[in-house]
Amino acid sequence: MRPFEVLETADLVKVLGEYTARYTKMLTEGGKEKDIINCKETIRALITEIEVRKRSGTADDPSGKNR
Repeated sequence: MRPFEVLETADLVKVLGEYTARYTKMLTEGGKEKDIINCKETIRALITEIEVRKRSGTADDPSGKNR
């Protein structure tokens, strides 16, 4: 199971925005290296999940029931 598979696509985009803002703030205001790396990895995972859905055509149906 992918870590963000259970979230709706709209929620993925919302969380991606939140993590992007957090990441930017840590870079500009200073943050612990470990926290910055974790945030960047989460952003990559969110983007990957969104891309997987776009390729598979399940962008609005995380369960895949309507495939």
